[in-house]
Amino acid sequence: MAKRGKEKTKQQAAATQDKAVRFLRDVVGDNAKANEIEGLTVSQYAERKGLLLVNPAPKSKPKNVTGSEKKMSANLKEKLVDVENEADDLDGDLQEAHETMDDAWNAIVDCDKSMSKEELLGAIEAACEALNDYDSERFPVDEDASADDEQDAA
Repeated sequence: MAKRGKEKTKQQAAATQDKAVRFLRDVVGDNAKANEIEGLTVSQYAERKGLLLVNPAPKSKPKNVTGSEKKMSANLKEKLVDVENEADDLDGDLQEAHETMDDAWNAIVDCDKSMSKEELLGAIEAACEALNDYDSERFPVDEDASADDEQDAA
């Protein structure tokens, strides 16, 4: 049973042969051997090295695209742009929400037991105002209730 060699196209085998010739001349310094290898045809060199010459894989032909496929592609591209725009909007909303939470956090983070009730209420009010500035419908601040709370604290 014959040993099957490494598969190469004729072009790949020729490139390998050229490399071998350069190596023999430039690195080994054996011009006679380099000339011998250079004198072989690509097929002879491949046989000598045990290479199996194969035809290159056929290049795929472009598929004929129908009008409906072009329209579908255009629709998908349009939807992709819409989704990307929506993602950008959501990213902006998320960034704004993070900033609001930072503001609310900063308003109350330094609160401790040593603070007066008035100082604590002021910190909570500042946090509430940060949330209200973000979305006054979801986080309404009742000014009258705040005034009543302050009077009760006094």
